[in-house]
Amino acid sequence: MARISKKANSSGDTMDVAVSEFMQQIKESEKEGEIKSSPIIQADVPAVTKPDSSSPASIPSSVKEIRLPSPLPKRISLPIKKVNQLPSSTSTPAKVVKSSLSSLFGSGKVALITGASSGLGLEFAKLLAQKGYHLVLVARNEQKLKDLKSDLEVAYPIKAHIIVKDLAQPRSPQEIYDELSSQHIIPELLINNAGFGSFGEFYTLNWVVESAMIQVNVVALCQLTHLFLPDLIKQKRGKILNVASLAGFQPGPLMATYYATKSYVLSFSQSLSNELRGTGVSVTVLCPGPTATEFARNANLENVSKLFKRKPMSAEVVVKTGYTALMNGKTIAIPGFSNRLLIFLERFIPRKMQTQIVRNMQEKVSS
Repeated sequence: MARISKKANSSGDTMDVAVSEFMQQIKESEKEGEIKSSPIIQADVPAVTKPDSSSPASIPSSVKEIRLPSPLPKRISLPIKKVNQLPSSTSTPAKVVKSSLSSLFGSGKVALITGASSGLGLEFAKLLAQKGYHLVLVARNEQKLKDLKSDLEVAYPIKAHIIVKDLAQPRSPQEIYDELSSQHIIPELLINNAGFGSFGEFYTLNWVVESAMIQVNVVALCQLTHLFLPDLIKQKRGKILNVASLAGFQPGPLMATYYATKSYVLSFSQSLSNELRGTGVSVTVLCPGPTATEFARNANLENVSKLFKRKPMSAEVVVKTGYTALMNGKTIAIPGFSNRLLIFLERFIPRKMQTQIVRNMQEKVSS
């Protein structure tokens, strides 16, 4: 055991001597290659006391033990990797790329039409293209939409964008809105036209079909209106047209679900029209009677119901009536004088009698 002992008149001198002799022993040991296990170095380390300001410090000596690790670690030199300085950014800010639809439509007016591949939706697309509106066409049938887009862009100086969606799927309205809003497209006209019906006693009908009908005729229509309405109100202009039916004015045995959905659309549209006064946005509900579209065939009414035995109104006439009412900010549009007269007289007929009259009209044609 090595001992280092040194007396000094001051604490500073004592520590300097102890450390100096200790470092000398380490150097000698490294030269000889011999470092003894667990060496203990004893040094006279003065105890520190509070100095007396009136006299020089008198510090008694004491012995301290300092245990060193065995063997003593060798000095390790770690390589220091030079880090190149990052070059200062000299690149210019990225240019904002205009979205494809914004570039396509420019500053022109835009109309969104659901159920655009056939029937009233198809006629609305033709009429609005003729009026100079760029179009967003929504339907399930992709090929029909592509054909319509091509025909309209050739015939009129407009552009059309197609969105293939089934509005019976609950997520579709949100997806339509997200696709357009992400490209900063706010349609000035929203034509909620998509819808279908079914025929028969309610308990015999397929519930999957009835449920899908409610989703398309009611829920999708309401959700699309709810999604786009804040944007229309913010820009203080816009028009919404919801397609209902004469069926919305009375109960409809043998088409109970369909009549109920159209009654909802009628009432909803009238209420919304009142709420939106002064906002710059108007709501029109179109209520046609039997019309020459694919509706009767899809609802199994063709050559079955007495209601469609008489000659129906043309889709073109219905659409022109709806468009005129929409542009004039009218709330309810009923195409055809006879249809308007029917609705006027209906208010004088008891509800129970109305229901029976509709039932008689809906009965199957006798063979």
